[in-house]
Amino acid sequence: MSVKIRDYLVERAIQGGTSAVDEALSEAGASCSRSSQSYHCEIRRFRVPAGIGLINPRYHRTDWTMSVSYDRRGNSVRNIHVTYTQTGGLIAR
Repeated sequence: MSVKIRDYLVERAIQGGTSAVDEALSEAGASCSRSSQSYHCEIRRFRVPAGIGLINPRYHRTDWTMSVSYDRRGNSVRNIHVTYTQTGGLIAR
């Protein structure tokens, strides 16, 4: 998944520079921070499907985080790195 997202961001950077990458990350609801010319963005989501069992049902929460970092030089984007992390566990409701 991270390779396809990186490819998508590279294509957006080629077509429209930094503004196209910023727009794509904004549309995805990313929260971004900046240090010097480096940017780091995270997209976080979670899912809680229906409970397992009729008596004392248990629920499983799955969290995933997509981290994107890149460097900006004028209107160009360089060194795009994307990582994907998924965690989960049983929760009581």
